[in-house]
Amino acid sequence: MHPVFITGSKRSYTPIAHKLNTKGVCVVVPDIQYSAKRRLKRAVVDLRLVLSWVSVNIGDYGGAADRIYVAGHGLSAHLALFTMVQEAVVLSRGLKGYDVGESHPPSTVSGGSPVDIEKLEIYAAQIRLPRLQGLMLLSGAYDVIKAYHTETKRGIERLSLLRRMVGPSLNEFLIHSPSHLLSSSLDLLDHHFLPPRVLIVHGGRDEICPIDQAKLLYSQLREAQIDSVELCAIRSAKHLETLTALTSAPVMNFIM
Repeated sequence: MHPVFITGSKRSYTPIAHKLNTKGVCVVVPDIQYSAKRRLKRAVVDLRLVLSWVSVNIGDYGGAADRIYVAGHGLSAHLALFTMVQEAVVLSRGLKGYDVGESHPPSTVSGGSPVDIEKLEIYAAQIRLPRLQGLMLLSGAYDVIKAYHTETKRGIERLSLLRRMVGPSLNEFLIHSPSHLLSSSLDLLDHHFLPPRVLIVHGGRDEICPIDQAKLLYSQLREAQIDSVELCAIRSAKHLETLTALTSAPVMNFIM
């Protein structure tokens, strides 16, 4: 049975999917839509539905349900990581009996504001997620507030799809920021609820989402004791150019 590789957006990923398929990878390309009207919650529900379907049906297409990897670029990378971290934090909170009366250190990744872990919920928890083998995250914005500051410097914050999807309030920014969730939950997070392997790919010349995002996430996942975390920094690559890494040797070694 072949490893299963899930990416988003048919227009962007279909050519890459064909190349991966020739290398013995079963690829699923769901067309998850990102829009301000649908907001991040709807996209999370879509991804959970896709993963649930894959776990049940992928064997009919030659894929192995116990070897599922999820890849995403840009907003898709944020979505994939957020979906996994949201579930892991909530499940860990329940497992370890998070006491709302206790004092928990606030997140200071950026912005200096705490994340209210008590109010965090799993979007569409009734849709069960399969156990993933790994995540491949390309050119993503994992600290949402830092990403918004970058967009502000570029003068595009009012046009930002990310801002409209995850915001617009500060609390919504924080609760939808994977890096803030990770830093706020280190005292309770059980890393077994997260995929055991994560590959982070980022371009050194990415001006849309600077490589500091990847470096921060790498250190956070190491601190969370994820079994295997790799950072692949492509020094000369810009934001969109990291997409070509999906058919590169480091990715193939990661999933095969």
